[in-house]
Amino acid sequence: MMSVDVIIVGGGPAGASCAITCARQGQRTVLLEKGKPGRHKVCGGVMPSVCNLILEDDLELKIPDDVLCSPSTLGLYYVPPSGRTSGAAMSNYRLINVNRDRFDRWLCQEAEKAGATVLYETRFFEFTQDDSITVRAKKRDNPVEIKSRFLIGADGVFSKVRKQLYPGSKRNIMTALQECWKAEGEFDDHFYTFLRQEVTPTYGYVIPKDGLFLIGTGTITGAAVSLSENMRRFKQWLNAEFQFAPESLVSREGGVIPYHSLFGGEHNVILVGDAAGFCNPFSGEGIRLGMESGIMAAESLQQAIDNDTELSPLYHRQVKGIGDFVSSTYQFAASLTDEEMEKFVKTELQRRSFVQS
Repeated sequence: MMSVDVIIVGGGPAGASCAITCARQGQRTVLLEKGKPGRHKVCGGVMPSVCNLILEDDLELKIPDDVLCSPSTLGLYYVPPSGRTSGAAMSNYRLINVNRDRFDRWLCQEAEKAGATVLYETRFFEFTQDDSITVRAKKRDNPVEIKSRFLIGADGVFSKVRKQLYPGSKRNIMTALQECWKAEGEFDDHFYTFLRQEVTPTYGYVIPKDGLFLIGTGTITGAAVSLSENMRRFKQWLNAEFQFAPESLVSREGGVIPYHSLFGGEHNVILVGDAAGFCNPFSGEGIRLGMESGIMAAESLQQAIDNDTELSPLYHRQVKGIGDFVSSTYQFAASLTDEEMEKFVKTELQRRSFVQS
């Protein structure tokens, strides 16, 4: 049986960032990833520019050119319920446009370079905990057992680590439908956020990406209108406001993100990223919070080793700010009416300089 210092389940941005940091701190680190290198993840692949600072300052990394999409950066454009004439693009506000599959693969490769062992095509099954933690998994059809002092669940919104930690617990989710189109339309190099409740109870978006357009809508449990109907209405709105003319559908897929269900962990088993519920409920963006919580988990782990104490209390203190941000953003997003969305966009555009488009 392999014996290590820490086992991380999940090779997304949270798990890989945690693995890089743990390995560089000198911990014997194993990262379990259920998919093959570069496995597909349903995601818009847009990150706030602060992610570059996290990568450069905390992980000493720079995103390779082949991970970026075209255009490599995007502005942010708000379209309120009243439509395009009331919307605008924020000036001097940039987002990073990445291919999510290549981004995740690159971070896992960097974890390996840092000294972590990455076991691909390895599915976590369960853990037991006494004086140490024993994880049981399967690499393809072969059983795998690994013993460690710490376990970090970075295995997404349907986290098996979380389900074992908190059996029977409920978590709120947002379900998104995303389509990729070859199309024409009056779009510039912006991430377009559309807010109108009769179209979608959360938000819609358009992302230019490598000559195509990603369009998506989200819904929450109990919404009166189906995702398919949301998408139909959204495309009608896009046609009316931006002359969106679809030519051919490249892909259509659904995804799920956490919607204000926060779980931190217990004893020497903790959760990061989507597994912990660290996702912005208003924008759906989780890459930044995933990387931040993964790095914080690794730093807390080092403190636990140095002080010979449990991991979870140290980690809970570290991520309190993230949890508070998610909670306050959820309260804001859940209470918005179309009238309040209009006020929000107007206030946001007055708060920053903006350019009409």
